[in-house]
Amino acid sequence: MKKNYLFLLLTAFALVFSACGDDDDDEDDDVKTSNIEGRWQMTAFTLSVGTNTADMLEGEDVIFEFKNGKATIYNEGVPDDPAPYTISGDKITIKPTDGSPAQTWTIDSVSSTSLKLSFIVSGGGQTGTYRMTFRKL
Repeated sequence: MKKNYLFLLLTAFALVFSACGDDDDDEDDDVKTSNIEGRWQMTAFTLSVGTNTADMLEGEDVIFEFKNGKATIYNEGVPDDPAPYTISGDKITIKPTDGSPAQTWTIDSVSSTSLKLSFIVSGGGQTGTYRMTFRKL
């Protein structure tokens, strides 16, 4: 059950909240799949609402692996089922194979050593931003 904690958390928010993002079609913002491929250890996962920020990682060891068009999330070393992913512009979409809704994250930055993703959620009259930061393994 613990292995699915992060994925279920992300899926729950995708189901409960709707988000609107910038649909800028600037080709300079395109991220190549080769920049994302590999293993990434999560170093920060936060939710910011207004001036409040909460640590969502809470010391857990979470690794995302992007390989051959599939994303696998490892929570404390236990992998979830690999899910297909696609990149379009500065967006990465992971499509779980268990029937859960697809999740689309904005790629805020990617380099040979770091990756930053964000996702805006809104509901109950408030808007929040999830941010994940990774280091390349």
